[in-house]
Amino acid sequence: SSRSGSDLGVLGHLVILALLNGGLKVLDLLPQADSLSGDFATSLLNAIDGVILTLDTGVGLVNLLL
Repeated sequence: SSRSGSDLGVLGHLVILALLNGGLKVLDLLPQADSLSGDFATSLLNAIDGVILTLDTGVGLVNLLL
């Protein structure tokens, strides 16, 4: 009975350590996810800027031809 109690105590500590380790891994991934979303937003804005500049060039060409 005493041995099973100490075994449960050791098992409980291992479970707590495993949960803390998992929590730290999640916290480590958060900045990486934020960086990826920032990169995605930047590339999306660059693509929109490219389309706008292309349209602006097209409008300028039409105005030149008129």
